[in-house]
Parts: sequence; structure tokens; C-alpha cells
Amino acid sequence: MKKAVLFLSLCFALFVVHLNAQNDFKKGYLVFQGGDTIYGEIREMGDGSMSRICTFRQNSVLKNYVPEDICAYRIEGGKYFVVKEIDGQRCFLEFLVNGRLNIYYQRKDSEDCYYIERSDMSLKMLPFKEGMVKKKDVLGVLREYRFITTDHQDILEAYTNNVPDLEGMKAEIRKNKRLSHKGLINLAQKYHDQVCEDDLCIIYKQKPEIKLRLEPVVGFTNYGKYANNKDAFYYGGEILKNTTYPVFGILGRLWLPRLGDNLYLKGGMLLSFVQTVSFHQGQKDGMHVRIPLYLEYLWNNDGLIQPILGIGLNAQRLKGDTDVTVGAVAGINVRLTKSLALILNYDVDFLFRVPPKRLYTHTFYAGIGITL
Repeated sequence: MKKAVLFLSLCFALFVVHLNAQNDFKKGYLVFQGGDTIYGEIREMGDGSMSRICTFRQNSVLKNYVPEDICAYRIEGGKYFVVKEIDGQRCFLEFLVNGRLNIYYQRKDSEDCYYIERSDMSLKMLPFKEGMVKKKDVLGVLREYRFITTDHQDILEAYTNNVPDLEGMKAEIRKNKRLSHKGLINLAQKYHDQVCEDDLCIIYKQKPEIKLRLEPVVGFTNYGKYANNKDAFYYGGEILKNTTYPVFGILGRLWLPRLGDNLYLKGGMLLSFVQTVSFHQGQKDGMHVRIPLYLEYLWNNDGLIQPILGIGLNAQRLKGDTDVTVGAVAGINVRLTKSLALILNYDVDFLFRVPPKRLYTHTFYAGIGITL
């Protein structure tokens, strides 16, 4: 307990900081029904949130806009959302391609929805589903089969039926077995090139935005009874000389806005130089290698205090043995400025059992995060 308190005090004394720009405000503008445009800053969030609401800031005044309030908004050099009516309801759609064939995207109910529009054909959703279905085979045995719908390909063929090279276009469409930003953007661009050589085809977004934060970290790891099994000593096995050792390493946190505002994927490598003791070989130096892969959730992105919770797996290499453990992490970010924050994390991992049991390690660590 004294070591934990000492470590916490040390972390705060060192004033560890990290660059935290995942959910920043960026320059942008709003377009109103009458054509009026106002400039300010727009909060960049996950695709699901930006399909529902626009958070706009001008002269330090923050205001949320819904599709009933405006007709479009855009982050300068980034995402562009327009208002369309779908099933009698106004909603924000992200404009992917503006040409003779318009492509739109919407993140709705944790699903990716795509829409197509032509100057002489109305807006239409591209339906797509895949999954497993149970059916009886020729012998009457119930089996599971994977299915992928092709209705979206029929719609794409109908919306591109006026190209000179119709068979070539159909071949391109058949390549789009699944819907994606890249596939639809490429298809729309090829369509535009065939039907119009004069007008410009504008691509607003070519791929999902990915932000990576690197975190060099230091701290202390305390080993549980399983990782330091004294019974093994009397059977020729190794035990750790001490129960607590320093740990250092580098972690990477990846934010994908397609998944949401608050979800992050974290991985990396943590190392500890340890000393082991065995009955036959005496004392020797060793290394504990840990490779974590966690899914983390960050609350209160714009607040002063930002709690973090995560869960995942660790690949462990200790005393010549390899184990897979299940782990959990908790921590806080304390925002100091727009780009700086104080961070503190604690994680614990157990042998991979359901439910988890037999403590393996628990670790306090802090570090400097750098957003690339």
C-alpha cells in the first residue's frame, strides 16, 4: 500500500502530460435554409454523432444544431454533411462524392448506411445485409450458412445504366460485394468519367480518419501468487526474488470515428527487468514481456476530468513460460489545456478463465502521449 501511495504521489509530482486532440474543434461553417453562411468551429466527433447533431462554436459560444435548423455544415478540408429527407424525416448525410452520381453515408444504429442519387433519379438507400441463416441441407440436416445480399448491386446497375460501356460498369459493380467508402467512391468516379468529361467530380472523403496516440509509459508492476508461486521453488521451478518491479514500455491508442466518439483500441509492449531464484540455479536476471490489446472507453471528452475504463487480453512471457491473461484498466485524464492533460492508469490481469481468477499482476503506470 505504501508503494502504491508513493507511486501515485510521484506521478502527480512529475506532472505527466499528453497531447489529447481526439475530439477537437476545427474550423468550419454552417449553411442555413436561406443560403446564409456563418463561420466558426465544429466539433469533430464519431460518425454516428455527426450524423445526428452538429456542435458549433463561435466567439466561445457553444450551440448544437439538428437537421431541422440548418441545411448543411462542413469542417474545412474535411467532412461535409448535407440535410436530406428520408422516410419523411430530415437527417444529416455525409457527402462522399459530388458529381453526376452522388454518394452519401450515414452511421445509424451502429450500422453503415449508404445512399445514391442521380440528377434524374431520386435519393435511394443501398440495402445490404450479411450474416448466418439456418437451413436444412438435401439430407434434412439443419446447418448454418453465411449469406450476403446483392440488392445493392441491382440498384447500382439501375443508377449507372446510361454509361457507354455498360458491361464494363456492370463488372465494376460486381466487384462491390460489400458496401464501403472506397468501393463506392471509385465506382462513382468511373461513372462520372464515362458520362461527363467537362464537369468536375468532387470527392469529399476518401477514407475514414484514423488518429494514433503514442504513449511512452513508466510505472510499477506487482506480481500475484500465481506469477510468484513459492511451491514451484521446491520442485526446481523459478520464483521472483521480489514481488514488485519497475515497468516501462510504449503503448499506442487508436481512435476510429466510425466506431464512435469514445471507443479506442490500445496495444503495445510493456517490459520489466526481473530477478528470479531457483533451488538448483540460484539467482539470475530475466525479463517479463507483456503485449496488451485493450478496448477502452473514455467518458466526458470535453470535460476537465475524463475517466477511462477498458478490457482486453495480455500475452505474457515470464520465467520462460507464455500465458494469456484477461485484463482490465481504469484511469483518469485531467485536462489542463486544449492539448495537455495529466494521466494516471491502473490495470489488473488474471489468468484466462471464465470467470477470471488467480491474480497475475496489477500495474500502476503513467506516461506521455503524443498524437500523430
